[in-house]
Amino acid sequence: MSEPLAQTLTELRVAVGMLGERASTPWWKTSFFGSSSQAFLAPTFPRTVLAAQFHGVREAASRVHDGAIGTGHVYHLFRLPEDLEQALHRQVCEPDRASELTGTIKDEESAVATLEQHSKTGPANGQGPVRVGGLADIRSSDAWRRVAGLYLVGYKDGRLVLPYFAES
Repeated sequence: MSEPLAQTLTELRVAVGMLGERASTPWWKTSFFGSSSQAFLAPTFPRTVLAAQFHGVREAASRVHDGAIGTGHVYHLFRLPEDLEQALHRQVCEPDRASELTGTIKDEESAVATLEQHSKTGPANGQGPVRVGGLADIRSSDAWRRVAGLYLVGYKDGRLVLPYFAES
């Protein structure tokens, strides 16, 4: 797995995780990236608060995606093949990287900017489950730029969008 892809997916998961909690109609009903979350998690996870937030929102968002898309030979930003999941976990547990990622979610504007940075230019439209590609595309930077664009437009338009990868 390439390091740049792991960095991109980690940034996307953090940004979408936070925006999904703050959407006009929240996509998942959690507040792992809310202001009180750090105070709540810090005593239990003093060195890995971001990792705890990351995995908490991953679980909540994965349930929403899986409920609409299904499971079994289907992947999305919040449920990836095991080697990708491990690479993302390493990213959030690395102190320097965790500090960088915290900047991604300091406010909604930062999270939106992260999605814009990783988005494919041009219209990206959709609502609900949107198949982005096959399982072979899950390691494609272009496919993830489309995913970022779908989440970005969905967030800005107040629509729940759930991009996923699956064989047809």
